[in-house]
Amino acid sequence: MHIIKSIAFACAALCANQANALDNATLNAAGTLKVYVSGASALAGSIGGLFTQNCVASTRTNYTYTNIYPGTTSAAAFGTLYTCSLIAGNDFGLPANTNIAFQKRDAGGSGVGVYPVSNNTAIDFINPASCTGGASGSGTCTTLFLKTADGGVSDVEPAMFGFTQNTPPESVGSAVGNKFTSQPINQTIFGLAVTNALYTALQTEQGLTAAQRPNISQAVAGQMLRSNFLTDPISWKLLLPNASATAQNSQVTICRRLNGSGTQAAANRYFLEYPFNSATSQEPLSALDSTVIVHGTAANQLYVVENSATADARNCMTAANTAGGFALGHISLENAETAAWKFVKVGGQEPSRLEATNGRYAYFFESTGQVSTLAPANVQSFLNSFFTGAGLPVNLAALSAANQAGVMARPQSPACPDPFVSSATNFCSRVTRDGNSAQFPGFFR
Repeated sequence: MHIIKSIAFACAALCANQANALDNATLNAAGTLKVYVSGASALAGSIGGLFTQNCVASTRTNYTYTNIYPGTTSAAAFGTLYTCSLIAGNDFGLPANTNIAFQKRDAGGSGVGVYPVSNNTAIDFINPASCTGGASGSGTCTTLFLKTADGGVSDVEPAMFGFTQNTPPESVGSAVGNKFTSQPINQTIFGLAVTNALYTALQTEQGLTAAQRPNISQAVAGQMLRSNFLTDPISWKLLLPNASATAQNSQVTICRRLNGSGTQAAANRYFLEYPFNSATSQEPLSALDSTVIVHGTAANQLYVVENSATADARNCMTAANTAGGFALGHISLENAETAAWKFVKVGGQEPSRLEATNGRYAYFFESTGQVSTLAPANVQSFLNSFFTGAGLPVNLAALSAANQAGVMARPQSPACPDPFVSSATNFCSRVTRDGNSAQFPGFFR
């Protein structure tokens, strides 16, 4: 199937003048297959890439919402509506040239890829009827509408959201329901990001050159991310013990994610052992802990920003760096570093897919895909095929360079026959969690 796909890619490139981007009429046509997916913003780029690599390139259109959704900081943070005609030999088992509209909502994060799917609860999606400009290859949409999600994606398995500090605040059901199936997709690699100002200060503190990546230990990061950080002197002394008093006591900004975010659940689990060490001292910092409400450099102040989507966390880091202050936050490795923020080593280990596949970088979790059992049968079939294809190394290798950095194939993938020896592909992880992160609190297996 993937050899056929490669040929189709070549044809799409050579025959670009023979097809046009899908227009708005086609987007809304009764014969266009429409699929609505919510959840993990940490996987936004890779999910979009895994869909669009099955498209005839010249027919692709990406639609975005024009307004800023409540709780987000930019219009792009809500998500994307992708449309195209499918190539022959696509991952979904559909005929060539099938017109499809695939919507990936990012706002709210992974919990919104679990609760509304499992409870068949209607949530906001982009309204296709409000979209314009599609014939140009990119379009905009002005309104949302309530729609039950056909499926969802999550950075961690659904059971992780049953714990108080991981449960989404959005009204999507009081508990995980039973109107869905769930399957593992691939592994998502996360990073601890710091503003460029802090990155440079850490390099100076650790005697490094400009080309060397500084390190933050897992223990120190956990100390600064837990709720009783407020009972300690609020400062950067743990990270910068030899810096000036001004630098040590500058405002501490934490760009975390909302409860319900899979990225935040992963950070809670990795740095705090939450929920398995559930004493109050091990609960994560929240916005309620803030002593100020703006980015800045005020002395001995704490600002905790809870971001709806990964795009908002990136914006938070950029704003903190622009203000001249230090900040740290949680962002998946599929997001390329910028001049405003960069990833640090965690526990001395380089944040990279290569280090993660070999088990030397352990800040990663197994993502899952949820399918509503109430979705139309053809949509359920599409999503099950999509989630299976999303775990294949050959498909991960076809992603953009940035998106490739944040995902790995599970050792159980049929293309990774033995996770404990060298593989023909560098997308095969050698380590996993048996039963995933909710059930084995101590270690990777």
